[in-house]
Amino acid sequence: MTIGEKIKAMREQKQMSQEELALKVGKAGRTYIYRIENGLKNPSFPILEEIAKALDCELEINFKTSKIHNLQNRIRHKHKK
Repeated sequence: MTIGEKIKAMREQKQMSQEELALKVGKAGRTYIYRIENGLKNPSFPILEEIAKALDCELEINFKTSKIHNLQNRIRHKHKK
């Protein structure tokens, strides 16, 4: 499940519309929330923090699936050659 899918599931669980979430976040419009939920936009860390606060949930980051982790693996792999 992507971060956008998780946000959408939590938003729907709280029976909140994209517009309501956007208003709570304050720095994002409904379209921005839609794009995050559908994997069309990668939110910044500060926006993720605001979304987590608006949804009253903990912000959990899985670095195993992040670009940083993938880059670190490629760098380690190069050094083993």
